[in-house]
Amino acid sequence: MKILFLEQQPCIRALKYALGLKKHGDYNLTFGYTGRSLTDLYGYGDELFDKMIHLRLDDDSLLELIRSDNFDLIHSHNAPDYLTVSAIELMSKNKIKIPIIHDNHDVISMRKTLYSSHDEYNQKKALECEKIANTYADARINVTEGLAEYVINKYPSKGPSLTFNNYVPEDLIPKKLLPKLSNTDGEMHLIYEGTIDATRSGGHYDLLEMFKNIAKQKIHLHIYTTRDVPEYVKLAETNDYVHFHGSKPTKALLEEISQYDFGWAGFNDEKNKDHLDVVLANKVMEYIASGLPIITLNHKTQAKFINDTGLGLVVEDIKDLKSTINSSDTNKLNGLVLSYRYKYTIEANIHEVIDFYNLVLSNYNQDLATKNHVYPKFIESLLHSSISLAEIL
Repeated sequence: MKILFLEQQPCIRALKYALGLKKHGDYNLTFGYTGRSLTDLYGYGDELFDKMIHLRLDDDSLLELIRSDNFDLIHSHNAPDYLTVSAIELMSKNKIKIPIIHDNHDVISMRKTLYSSHDEYNQKKALECEKIANTYADARINVTEGLAEYVINKYPSKGPSLTFNNYVPEDLIPKKLLPKLSNTDGEMHLIYEGTIDATRSGGHYDLLEMFKNIAKQKIHLHIYTTRDVPEYVKLAETNDYVHFHGSKPTKALLEEISQYDFGWAGFNDEKNKDHLDVVLANKVMEYIASGLPIITLNHKTQAKFINDTGLGLVVEDIKDLKSTINSSDTNKLNGLVLSYRYKYTIEANIHEVIDFYNLVLSNYNQDLATKNHVYPKFIESLLHSSISLAEIL
């Protein structure tokens, strides 16, 4: 099967798909992108694809790529959703027949803060593209059940949908778990890995006050993040219970964090509660891989995952964190997490995506055979003007 991946900035989720597909069958994978390559960003990943094609910011570049090989399907990733829309438009104009799967990692319409560095103009354009991509793609993959429910209700659409979480590659699971620090000092140790922010007040990565609250309860918090944020570094320098570790390669990180007691997956929901209610963060799966029970605030999808699986604790109020931990059966939690470490890998679940690809192809070919597949004439009317890659990117 020949598959064309599209994404402005190639990401870890796309990398995981490629890893799983290459291990489970004969898949020829091409990646069209406009940003940095996987290897440039993460140090590896390009080798999983047969071709990595950096797109020029013009329509001819994407059209040339679509025509360059006899692709069976296009798997286009958001956010934003521009490349899905551009592909649909170009294929419609040029009568090219390839099914498009739109993969929702994030949904911009659920946010009250701007997505990335988008200004208000681009935010409006991004919302219009989100509507088109989800309405007119031939199928959708959503990263969580909560996101799938939102998308289905907001954008009535054709074709099947699949929920596929952000699983962990099996080779990242630590073979050796480190001794717990708490066994030495008798104190509780949490780890937070991922994005932190001090510029978007009320944004979901604005975690400074939350971290102070954790430390106030005499719980150690270890922070691992890709960039130094001065406010958090200063907090670690002035607070004995906050420890700033910076960045580590993922494999080394997952082994190192196994020495802590819990993984923290709570966010600031002051402005983006709706968005956070549909998130199942990458870090949740990585904590499980490292043998750590998860602690989250009452973010709907994450709380449901923890309550359904028993793999952690849900805290209604962060001020009750220590008492919630103290009243839990940590030995039972640890044992359960260890038994689930290999259930949430990309290798154990990629068959769902393969089955979905085959379903999409079967439905699409059946539509073509019965002449039910029509090219939509909608993009100019919805966007009020013809769009080009150069304009929307």
